[in-house]
Amino acid sequence: MSQYIIENIEKIARNQRMEKYSIDKVKEVYDDEQIIKILCEIGVPRLVAPMLNFVLNEKGGFDKLSKYGEWAMGINTLGVNAEKAIVLADYNNCLIYIDLSNNKIINMIDYDNRKIRYVNENIECFLESVICFNLYIIDIMKKKPEYDYIEDCITEKEIEELKDNLLHIDSKIIRNNSLWEEAIEDLDEQ
Repeated sequence: MSQYIIENIEKIARNQRMEKYSIDKVKEVYDDEQIIKILCEIGVPRLVAPMLNFVLNEKGGFDKLSKYGEWAMGINTLGVNAEKAIVLADYNNCLIYIDLSNNKIINMIDYDNRKIRYVNENIECFLESVICFNLYIIDIMKKKPEYDYIEDCITEKEIEELKDNLLHIDSKIIRNNSLWEEAIEDLDEQ
């Protein structure tokens, strides 16, 4: 799985600078050399589909959520331990974090609906899902250059294929209004 990420992460950057996380921060969470290489040497694009922004070092990427008063406000009532939540990304004004108290699964704090939403089983599945989603969209848009937006040209069949590809990465991603379920529903609003 890590090799797929290493080979493809730069393809989804679309001319963006790759952002690298602090090796000291990453090593506090992960000891896997491939994950460290991806996050600290190769990096991640700042903004990718579906409206996902990786939180940069200078903005608190890979810091504990407890360092952020405004983001952390009220999360204790949702059962999130801010000392065990590592800031990773933002999706539609929802914070995506690594949950150290729950086997390092990737979750999302949905502030508007006051609930925790599942994202992926682990960081590898998250990065692979991001790559899969983006490469699929890039491929469709290359085949249909007359369209400006994916929502205008993606077919039901293509949506189902993308969904199957994502389910192959993490079988739990299409449930309970997860990030990926919402992203697929957004594509389907044609």
